[in-house]
Amino acid sequence: MNNTSQRNSPAQILVVDDSLVMRILVQETLLKTGFQVLTAANGMEAWELLHREPVHLVIADLSMTDLDGLELTRLIRAHKQFGALPVILMSVMDIGDQRQRGLSNGANAFVMKDRRDIESLANRINELLPEGLRVTLPDQPPDNPPGKVTTFLDR
Repeated sequence: MNNTSQRNSPAQILVVDDSLVMRILVQETLLKTGFQVLTAANGMEAWELLHREPVHLVIADLSMTDLDGLELTRLIRAHKQFGALPVILMSVMDIGDQRQRGLSNGANAFVMKDRRDIESLANRINELLPEGLRVTLPDQPPDNPPGKVTTFLDR
C-alpha cells in the first residue's frame, strides 16, 4: 500500500468513477500537475487495485454501481493496511447530507464535480499528502470569475 520509501517520486492517485468522462478529466488534470494516476470504473475495481498497486490517495465518486465511494471509504478505514490512506469523495450535487455522510464515514475531503473544484484538486491533494509526495504547483489565478459556476461539461 503506502509505499512512501520512494520519497522523490510523485504520489500515485487512484481515481474511481463510473463515468469515463469524469475519470479522463480528473486523470488529465492530475497528470498535468505531475501526479501519477491509476483509474477504476467502480469501487470493487478500486479495492482490487489497492491490493496490487502502491496508492497514496483515493478520489472516489460518491454514487457508483457495485461499490460506491461511501462503502469504499468504509472498507479503506476498516482495513489495517489502508486505514490511514487519504480519501476524497466527489459528487455532482452538493447536498449537505451527502457531504456530511462522506466526512463522518472517514473521507478527508468532499469536492464537487465542477470545473473549479476539479482544477483545484491538486491543491487539495497536496494538503492531504506527506511533504515528500507533494508536487510543486504553479501559482495560477482562477479563470472563472467568483460566483460563476461552471461544470466540466462547459469545457
